[in-house]
Amino acid sequence: MQFFKYKTYQDVRGNIFWASLVLFNLAGFLALELILPPAHRAAVLSFFEWLAKGPIIAQALEKGSALLVFSILAYALVEVFRVHDAWYDRYVVRWRRRYDIDFILPRLCQPFLAEVRSRFFEIAETQVQAFMRDLFYPYAMDEDSKIGKNLLVRFYERITKYWMTQMNEIVLILMTGMIVAYGASDSALRERLFLPLAAVGGLFALNRLWVRQCREDVRDTTADEIRAILNDHQEDLRSRFLKTCADYGVPFA
Repeated sequence: MQFFKYKTYQDVRGNIFWASLVLFNLAGFLALELILPPAHRAAVLSFFEWLAKGPIIAQALEKGSALLVFSILAYALVEVFRVHDAWYDRYVVRWRRRYDIDFILPRLCQPFLAEVRSRFFEIAETQVQAFMRDLFYPYAMDEDSKIGKNLLVRFYERITKYWMTQMNEIVLILMTGMIVAYGASDSALRERLFLPLAAVGGLFALNRLWVRQCREDVRDTTADEIRAILNDHQEDLRSRFLKTCADYGVPFA
C-alpha cells in the first residue's frame, strides 16, 4: 500500500506534512541530544514532563509529549503558515515566482507572442498569478484535467520532493542558527558543537544537490504538460491568450 498519494494538490500538502512530521521530530530529538547544553536540555525535558502530567494528554504519553510538541510545530509550519511556500520560497529563495515568469509563460505562449508587443512579459510580471490562472491552470486542474491525469500525478510527485528539499533547508538553517548561537555564547560548548555543525553543513550541501535535481525534474514534467496543452488545446489557449492580453492592456502588434 502506497503511503503518499499524488492525485490532487491537497495530497501534495498532506505528503509534505507527514514527511515534515518525521523531519521535525528527528531534528528535534537530535537538537536535544547534540546541540542543547545540559541546563537547557534539562529545562526542555522538564517542560515535556509537565506537559505529560497535565490535563491535555494522558499520563501514558509522558515519553511521547516531545513527539506531540514537535508534531504540532510541524503542523503549524506546513499547514497553517505554509512556511515552505508562502514564506521561505516567496521571500528567500524566490524560485516559484520566477519559474512562472521565466519558464512556464514563455513556453506556453510562444506560438502567439508574434501577435503582441514585447510589453507582454513586462505586464505579465506584475500580474503573474492572474496570467497563470487564466492561461495555465485551466488545463492542469485537479478535477477535469485536460492534460491527462498521468502528467498531473507525475508533476505532483516531483513537486512534493522539491518542497521537501525546502523544508529540509529550513530545518537545517534553524539547527545551524542554534549551533552558532550556543557556540558564540559559551566557549566551552564550541568544541562539542563542531561535529554537529560539520554534519549539518554536509547535509545542507547534499540537500542543495537534491534541490538542483528536483528542479530539473519539475521542469521536465512541466515541459511535458505544456506540450500536451499546445498539441491538444492550442486554439482554445490562443483565445484565452488574446482575451487575457485585452483584459490587462497588453498592446497588440
